[in-house]
Amino acid sequence: MPHKIPLAAALLSASLLASAQDGEALFSGHLSPLLISQQTRSQLDAEGEARISTLGPATGSHRRGLLAPLFELNKPIGGAGGELFARSAIGGLADGYQLQAGYRWPLGSGSRLSLALLPGLVQQQVWQDPYALGIARRKTDASVHGLQLQIDRLLGSQLELQLAAGRRRIDAEHSGEQGFRAEQRQSLRREGRLLYAALGQRLDLGGGRSLRWQLDLREDRAEGAAMAARRWGGEWELGQQLGRHGLALGATWHRLGYEASHPLSGDRRRDHQQALSLRYHYGAPFGWRDTALIARVGWQRQSSNIAFYREREASLGLGLRYAF
Repeated sequence: MPHKIPLAAALLSASLLASAQDGEALFSGHLSPLLISQQTRSQLDAEGEARISTLGPATGSHRRGLLAPLFELNKPIGGAGGELFARSAIGGLADGYQLQAGYRWPLGSGSRLSLALLPGLVQQQVWQDPYALGIARRKTDASVHGLQLQIDRLLGSQLELQLAAGRRRIDAEHSGEQGFRAEQRQSLRREGRLLYAALGQRLDLGGGRSLRWQLDLREDRAEGAAMAARRWGGEWELGQQLGRHGLALGATWHRLGYEASHPLSGDRRRDHQQALSLRYHYGAPFGWRDTALIARVGWQRQSSNIAFYREREASLGLGLRYAF
């Protein structure tokens, strides 16, 4: 589902790029604007068909384009190795594009501790009542805000630990107002607390090859019991660098189990999510130092025992990464 990316993020990226090109060394990081084209088949996607007649698998797909201003900005503070940072991220607690800001400082054994605020500035559009039939469904904004703690090189190893907690807010939550009883509407409420934990590692396999893996757990403690879920699974990415060329093949798998039966079927919802991606980058195009061209293709699928929640998406992304 698409996110509203604040204009301030794009303007910040542009101003930082200008500063970096002017030779200022006050900051370090990267700017990576990415243009994405997506084709989605889903009845839940708020960019899809507003009026539906049945609650079942989507019968058609829709396409959209968006700009994701990916970036990281680091500002050293003092002489002890600490630094302020602001960055964008995808996935994690918000399960999508998010902004983070915080402080990072060194620990013993080469470890680093980061504490970040997720202010919830990036809003995701969702349907006020996804289950409404025969009328045009109306959109509303959902956001996730919280705190995240991350430890790099845990106890001197190559492991990375991430812990986060927060809350999802929906401006106008009207799920089930058409055709559901009061207790059923309560069970469909999507707002609530979120918890997230992930453990991962990046390995150098030699010969320009690398392997990155991650295991993660996400608790969605929604106010509605039918929407409260536990998601667990992981992802891996195998990379190969050949001179200025780089390839990375990635895969993701997650399973979701829900707390209570769903009013649509009377059964507890069970979902499986799978995704594949292939990323290519080319360093120093046209002789541009510290720059890389990036291309990415991706495919993801969500299967469910309730047909209304089945989704598919294919995407193509093209972008430019500038490190400073």
